[in-house]
Amino acid sequence: MPGQLQSSVLRSILCLACLFMCFGLCFGCSSSSKTEEKEKIAEEVSQEVEVGRNVAARLIGRFSLEESSSEWVKYVNLMGALVATEFGRSELKFHFAILKSPDINAFAAPGGYLFVTKGLLKELKSEAELVAILAHEVGHVNEKHVYNKIQPKNRERGFTYVFARLLSFGAADLSGAIQEAATQGMELLVEKGLDPKAEFEADEAGVVFASTLGYDPRGLSRFLGRTTEAAHDFPKTHPAGKEREKLLAEILKKNKLVERYLAIKEGARFEVTQKKRFDEVVLSTKKLDSTVW
Repeated sequence: MPGQLQSSVLRSILCLACLFMCFGLCFGCSSSSKTEEKEKIAEEVSQEVEVGRNVAARLIGRFSLEESSSEWVKYVNLMGALVATEFGRSELKFHFAILKSPDINAFAAPGGYLFVTKGLLKELKSEAELVAILAHEVGHVNEKHVYNKIQPKNRERGFTYVFARLLSFGAADLSGAIQEAATQGMELLVEKGLDPKAEFEADEAGVVFASTLGYDPRGLSRFLGRTTEAAHDFPKTHPAGKEREKLLAEILKKNKLVERYLAIKEGARFEVTQKKRFDEVVLSTKKLDSTVW
């Protein structure tokens, strides 16, 4: 009888040990899987930023940058930070700059590198228009509209590929792929443009983001209505202006954004603040360079 009891106790202990071991293995697998997933996401973001940095460098090389001391540069960064802090992807650091191009255009490179042209700034009539345009570009980055089109693809992972990656700590073959993606990104931004669906999504983001921040949601519609015909590159890289205006009108109506804006008690006071800030930037710039502005 004692022998049977000892045998029963021993079996119970062994079962418990097996259970604990299995639980430990499962927990370890789950923990390892979560770590690998986080590392994968971090690597993807890092790659997106690197591609975007290369695209940004090419845009700057083609058009050149407005001096950082410019009042407009400070203003664009202030408004851009306002939008990106509230609505931009949290894992990215957004950058805003002005390109010395007379064309009316704006560009969103992957990873949070956003640009507006001098030609576009000259056509602005209000801060609400600028915020809506910047919000539109932030929307492109949030949805990875450009990056999803040009994302570097991993090549066949044979022994040579793996060995090269190990020796170079992961850098081998990546530089060339990033450069190729940057070339495609530049072509997409400057020549081909995104598909209409992506532009409409960014338009909606621009209107909703601007409205949420307290700005007149009609800013983007007004800007497009005034400038579509004058914007030489818009027809090439964006859907027809009238089509975009129609869609924006539907978004405003569906979400009752104009009614909500007009109902805000502090709206009129905020509008005065916007106008004062906008007019000060325009006036100071004209004093410095009346031939350009």
